[in-house]
Amino acid sequence: MASGSRAPVPTFVPVDEREECLLAFAELVYERGYELVRLTDVAERLAVPLEAVEAYWTSEEACAVDALRAGTEQTFAAVARAFMSAPGDCAAAAHRSLEVLLGALAASPAMASLAILVPPMLSPRAAARHTGVLDVFAEFLGPGFAAMGHAPPQPELVSQVLTGGISEVLRRHAVEGRLDELPAALPAVSHVCVAAFFGLEDARRVGRPQPVVAGAR
Repeated sequence: MASGSRAPVPTFVPVDEREECLLAFAELVYERGYELVRLTDVAERLAVPLEAVEAYWTSEEACAVDALRAGTEQTFAAVARAFMSAPGDCAAAAHRSLEVLLGALAASPAMASLAILVPPMLSPRAAARHTGVLDVFAEFLGPGFAAMGHAPPQPELVSQVLTGGISEVLRRHAVEGRLDELPAALPAVSHVCVAAFFGLEDARRVGRPQPVVAGAR
């Protein structure tokens, strides 16, 4: 990726029948609410026998946990690519990672809403198996601290403050049905996160609007 170009925005793309079922489940939850969706609804949406769906999961909760896993894995891969797209410039890498994270959630609202709103509704055992979407970004906090050359006081608390703040931004957008507006939150979210790691100068530098490259996609 050329310097100054924008990271491509990923959407959740099913790679097999199982993930087609997961996407259908997420879309139904997005339309009706988690409590009102059954595996029979997934079978009806895809026009397949119920047995085909139950071959993968025996409960709606198991399907939800699998959908959370699949969505998180695809998002993590996209965020990782964005982070690696700015070698030698950790501030820019952090900005691009956030850009992709927010863009991915906006581009796949059903999967995003599931990831943000459903985990608190799961049983403690099921919730413990889920890696949240914010853990995707948290994976890069360690390298960010290392790149600073000097860690901030109580880095664990700094990480909690950052992820907690982002979590609230995501939750409000999901509750209010405004996930499509998440990319507009990038300047503010990036400024706070990058400034916390690298200072205000880098936060302003990477947050400046980038020129659109002719022919870029």
